[in-house]
Amino acid sequence: MTDQKTDTTPFDAQDRRRAYAFIVAMGVVSFFGDITYEGARGITGPFLAMLGASGTIVGIATGAGEMAGFGLRLFSGLLADRTKRYWLIAIFGYIINLVVVPLLALAHNWQFAVTLIILERVAKALRTPSRDTLLAGAAEVVGPGKGFGLHEAMDSAGGLLGPLIMTAILAWDGRYDIAFATLAAPALLAIITLGFAWRRFPDPGKTKARATVQSEAQNQRPFWIAVAALSILAAATVDYPLMAYHFGKTHAIGAEWIPAMYSLAQATNGLASLGFGRLFDRYGSSVLIFAAILAAFAPVLAFLLGPVGAVLGVAVWGLAGGGRDTMARGLIAKMIPAGKRGSAYGIYNAVFGVAWFAGSAVMGWLYDIAPWMLVACSLALHAAAVIVLTLVRAPKR
Repeated sequence: MTDQKTDTTPFDAQDRRRAYAFIVAMGVVSFFGDITYEGARGITGPFLAMLGASGTIVGIATGAGEMAGFGLRLFSGLLADRTKRYWLIAIFGYIINLVVVPLLALAHNWQFAVTLIILERVAKALRTPSRDTLLAGAAEVVGPGKGFGLHEAMDSAGGLLGPLIMTAILAWDGRYDIAFATLAAPALLAIITLGFAWRRFPDPGKTKARATVQSEAQNQRPFWIAVAALSILAAATVDYPLMAYHFGKTHAIGAEWIPAMYSLAQATNGLASLGFGRLFDRYGSSVLIFAAILAAFAPVLAFLLGPVGAVLGVAVWGLAGGGRDTMARGLIAKMIPAGKRGSAYGIYNAVFGVAWFAGSAVMGWLYDIAPWMLVACSLALHAAAVIVLTLVRAPKR
């Protein structure tokens, strides 16, 4: 980027081992964390229905949670950069994020359950920019794509396992309170691992060999172009709940297999994170364009081509999503100096979340008119995202 300087002294083997150790430690936190909240997210819809919530309440609750989960990251990112207390903010957010999920076992009315669901998303908004800033410091050592890809893959592994565990518990016993209470175990393991990472790596952004020095007067235009492109891509993405709704309505996939389809998406997401991360470090932002083109095939397959298309569409949806999320975090790490990354991640997530929410609302409305209209809109937005992505320039490693 313009006005950027980098010390040419290479990182040594000790720096790389330390960086990988920190990334793996945070990956373990995310693995247990995703078992906890992705496991819960897979069953909160029918749980709220059992408590007497209407479809409108479920839609508003989940939508408000996602808006809070993305929008509040702007403020938490600014707070993190202003105070430089990245670990404190991350730990506080993680503890709330993980503790409220098992408390759903105590919810006997939908009002209390909705409060906990939204609080979980708010806590995630609080800790995510600080966590990504800490990870970016270590990812610089091994390569932003490789570092964030490894973390995303471990995160996705937890997201795959969590819904499967909940499915097994409900099939065995059928009680939601036991299912939610069981999630206290991975939540506790995540908190213990987080404490270990904090004690072992109090400042993962510093390395013994060298540090990347970037000007505070850095040109911000490329960052905003990247945010615009990624936000268009967010609006173009059809979220899994709408695909699952379509599968159930058309009987393209049996109801008992719909949760397993989400696990398939998590599996392909994790694999894509590793592969796209390595390609991103080698070839730069052009790989993100390929991921955007790949993503355009997901709605065509899922909504227009029957059962086989549904399976392939979900797999492609997971592949493209894993590549997008990994490379977006790596792109920001390359573009933005260390002292401003919390704000940058917060801005990106806030804009991305608003675009995702708006796109999801429009896609749902178009689906009610005709599924092909949803597909056409998604394809048009993907094309626009690809055009803007061609303007994004990130340095190759």
